[in-house]
Amino acid sequence: MAGNEPEPYSWVRNRLARQILTRASQQPTKRGFYYDFDLDSNSLKDLAGRFIKNEIDTDMRAFLDECNDKSSNVCKLFWEGVCQAILKPFASVTAINGILGRGRMYIMSTQQFRKHIYAGRESQKVQLELLLDIGAGDGNVTKNISCLFTGTTFATESSSVMQWRLTQRGYVCLDIDAWARKGELTRKYDVISCLNVLDRCEYPLTLLSDMRDSIGKEGRIILAVVLPFCPFVENGPEQSAPKEGLPLCGSTATEQVYSMATDVFLPLGLCVQAISRAPYLCEGDVSFAKDVFFAYLLKVLPTCRHMHHIICSMIIYLLCQKLFERYSRCLNS
Repeated sequence: MAGNEPEPYSWVRNRLARQILTRASQQPTKRGFYYDFDLDSNSLKDLAGRFIKNEIDTDMRAFLDECNDKSSNVCKLFWEGVCQAILKPFASVTAINGILGRGRMYIMSTQQFRKHIYAGRESQKVQLELLLDIGAGDGNVTKNISCLFTGTTFATESSSVMQWRLTQRGYVCLDIDAWARKGELTRKYDVISCLNVLDRCEYPLTLLSDMRDSIGKEGRIILAVVLPFCPFVENGPEQSAPKEGLPLCGSTATEQVYSMATDVFLPLGLCVQAISRAPYLCEGDVSFAKDVFFAYLLKVLPTCRHMHHIICSMIIYLLCQKLFERYSRCLNS
């Protein structure tokens, strides 16, 4: 009987290593459903035509192979466990991972990012020069995107340890607030990536607005978020609730996928150009089933880019009309 079957890799004493080995030993056909998503319901039919189905490719296999190799190094795992126990009272999980050089993330391969960035404009000659990766971590995911760009890759990261890691890779680190400064000299990016950040920042709506205002005329935003949405902010070893919420409706991933597009993005003037699903892969916590990324490719609606100018013009026009009416009444009296 199935209940009497021994646990796979029961001879591996380390629980983390056993989980990675068990999941990595599954056949790719068994993992394929993690890229599927049912868009047949009435509420999701609008997004069905923009769904891009990813597949397990060589880059993902290579990442899993590296995880397997590290999991077999018992001495290294023991050393990292000791260091984590010592540092945990004083540092966040992100900082500890940066110090130990572990916890790399994987979302999509370079070819999969390319497919998303060029979605809806495959026949156009798109020149990709400037990339900004918000919350880039150690830059492992950034490198899968940056090779598509001819210019400088910029990145932001709140953790000073991760900033050091990003600088080692040759990326230009920007202040987490300075990149969104307003003015005519503000740099416009061809693509802004924001991966696993929206549910970990204090002001998610403000972040979306800043990204919208910082991309070029034909720019795109790649946003990856875990749904169902469960936000918190790291404050050293502690966690707190964000100061700004999102107007999401529903409690399931299916409900929130649609709500994210209509209740969050659309009021900000952002249109979903493409959407896909990808498993959450993090070195040391390969959570295939629990956490699932939904990757959105966003573009700015044409009427929204200059909406603030239109609103200001309308206000000025109404004020001038009122003044003219008052002046006319004064003359007539």
